[in-house]
Amino acid sequence: MDLDMAKMEEKWRVYWEDNSIYAFNPDSSREIYSIDSPPPTVSGELHMGHSFSYVHQDIIARFKRMSGFNVFYPMGFDDNGLPTEKYSEKISGKRLRDFSPEEFIALCNKAGLDGGAKIREMFRKLGLSADLQNAYRTYSEESRRISQTMFLDLVQKKRVYRSKGPVLICPSCRTAISQIDMKDMERETDFYYIRFKGVDIKDIEIATTRPEMIGSCVALFVNPDDPRYSDYIGRKVSVPLYDFTVKIYSDPFVDPGKGTGAEMVCTFGDQNDVDLWRKYSLDTRIIIDSNGRMSGDSFVHAGITTTEARKIIVEHLKSGGFITKAERKKQTVNVHERCDTPVEIGILDQWYIKYLDLRERMNAAGNSIKWYPDFMKVRYDNWVRGLKVDWCISRQRVFGVTFPLWYCRNCGEIVYADKSMLPVDPRFTKYNGACPKCNGTEFVGETDVMDTWATSSLSPRLASQPRGLFEKIYPMTARFQGHEIITSWAFTSIVRAMIHDDKLPWGQIVLSGIVKNPQGLKMSKSRGDKFSPDDFVQKYGSDAVRHWSTVSGNGEDISIDEKDFMRGRKTVIKLLNAGNLVSTLSEGLVSSLAKVNGEPENWILMELAEVTRSMTEFMNSYNLSKARMVLDNFFWNTFCDDYLEISKARMKLENLDPAERGEIASTLYLAFESVLKLYAPIMPFITEELFHTVLKKDGSIHNESWPASYPPASEEMHRNVEYVIHAITMIRSEASKSGKVSGSSIIIHGERKLLEKYLRLIEGVTRAEIISIDESPDLMVQVRK
Repeated sequence: MDLDMAKMEEKWRVYWEDNSIYAFNPDSSREIYSIDSPPPTVSGELHMGHSFSYVHQDIIARFKRMSGFNVFYPMGFDDNGLPTEKYSEKISGKRLRDFSPEEFIALCNKAGLDGGAKIREMFRKLGLSADLQNAYRTYSEESRRISQTMFLDLVQKKRVYRSKGPVLICPSCRTAISQIDMKDMERETDFYYIRFKGVDIKDIEIATTRPEMIGSCVALFVNPDDPRYSDYIGRKVSVPLYDFTVKIYSDPFVDPGKGTGAEMVCTFGDQNDVDLWRKYSLDTRIIIDSNGRMSGDSFVHAGITTTEARKIIVEHLKSGGFITKAERKKQTVNVHERCDTPVEIGILDQWYIKYLDLRERMNAAGNSIKWYPDFMKVRYDNWVRGLKVDWCISRQRVFGVTFPLWYCRNCGEIVYADKSMLPVDPRFTKYNGACPKCNGTEFVGETDVMDTWATSSLSPRLASQPRGLFEKIYPMTARFQGHEIITSWAFTSIVRAMIHDDKLPWGQIVLSGIVKNPQGLKMSKSRGDKFSPDDFVQKYGSDAVRHWSTVSGNGEDISIDEKDFMRGRKTVIKLLNAGNLVSTLSEGLVSSLAKVNGEPENWILMELAEVTRSMTEFMNSYNLSKARMVLDNFFWNTFCDDYLEISKARMKLENLDPAERGEIASTLYLAFESVLKLYAPIMPFITEELFHTVLKKDGSIHNESWPASYPPASEEMHRNVEYVIHAITMIRSEASKSGKVSGSSIIIHGERKLLEKYLRLIEGVTRAEIISIDESPDLMVQVRK
């Protein structure tokens, strides 16, 4: 292959950009197909999982354009919030506390812009046909205006409120988080059995993995049907180390088979504690501060982590004889998905979106959306079923979309910004007005910022509203995303559309899987998993990487395997070589095909019609893996191994009728043109190159129509060619076994009349000498020794 792939790819990138090949036309009357694409976080480089999933949506975008749709395919970059803060600290080598708020915001904003530029270039290399030039940013002025406007809409609809209560806290990130920011992680930990001294009853043991929480114990609980503790209910016990007593309650939620069957409830060790605390209106003893660290008492210092406190408290409990035994066990804990730190629960004033009362509508929305694959919908259903608290959307950070509001310094009344002020940062902007409650004129701006999801859940608006297209494209056609963010991005997007617009955000959701390392494990930098899309593009070419992205079905995880990239590279080379041969065989002979007479020509067009039908069906159902496999099989086997070889042999025949020669050339040209069009969404670079160099076409292949089916040939014609191809395959196989591939002497047993009709063709393709054709109901081949 004498083609410089990198140079060729860049040539077509520039051509597509200069000629606006993929531009959405807002004035077109064609049906719109719109894509809600996930804005990648800019906190770092793209990994192979990004190239895997983003190519999926691009393949569909290209297919839909060729199918006649006016495709709206925007792109965005998520440069807002905690991930960008962490990224900015990393690249600067400094911490948040080393900057003034204004300096840190400027640092994060620049990091977001730079990170977005890097991602944009990688998407460009991959051949994404998204509107990269008009990509939105979740922290842009317009995005902040939209996010704050929608917050005020929540206020108007009475769907947002501020409340002091239990909230999830990440001790590492030092901010409140929401339920959607958590994931489960399995670990090994110690299960401690601790003796509580009875005040008016015998001593009782509880088992816990969190002895450091004992200072916040507010009750013990047992199961009402557990006979071991029937005399304990309503009695009191003394809390070890601390000079106070708590009451023993009963609740059917308590599992008699776990630990000792008795458990302590603290404020707060986990969600179970919160549930029982609320249910029984228990006291509150807070020992964890707003940063998720210990607030300090006579046993532990303020500011230490709960893990550090655990060691100290265990030593005190052992010294006092309160620990009777300890067991090492596996445990599933909730961790912050951003940093894998176990979450804590504290009490803070936070902003919440009220949605727990919308479960029925959430379920109805999920049922109204078409899920690809449909079995993934259960994750959404389970999430809705398991919701326990409203959505906490406030974060105690510096960089992010701010809440457009102030508090009256005199009475605490909340005043909201007028829409004309948006976007506004109340930390640096004075509110010029009077308090509607006390007529005060001094205000304090809200210092919290919004959760990242509170803005990215509005992605259809962010992508279309600044361009005046929201009413035209909303609801969007399809959301493409990874299955791992069903419970975060998909869920929050559905909820926001439901609350603000009483609509679905899109009618379909298409889910991709996770890319794992060659050992089948989740990618990890600590294990040395450094698989960069740029490295694979440089080594194999963009088309090969795109070909690789179709190796698995919807929602299926895959492991990196270099063989898959090599297969894609070989397909690029095969297309180039096939194109060169088609060009050689058809040059100067191509004409329109009003009618096809030759049996091989009718056969290949019939095969092409079938693969086009199958591939179209798979593409419309987002089954890219099957679509590509059907096409690969047709191109490699049916077109190249069979029809192209047959055509090459026939074109070498002496005294071949000129009309037949022209028909062969024209059919080759037509079939190869269709092959290129079918491959175009998957491998846009090599198909564009061959569209121009082999087919000698103007314009872009990506503005061409998707191949249409051709009138079917007769079943007899199709069957005859299949029979001859089967004979050729058998001859090749038997000749190979004999060790004499070329020049073998062959005896064929089969349909003599049909085989004699194609004798010269069979000999030309197999390079064998057919010395005898014997009539037989069964097709058999013998190699003469």
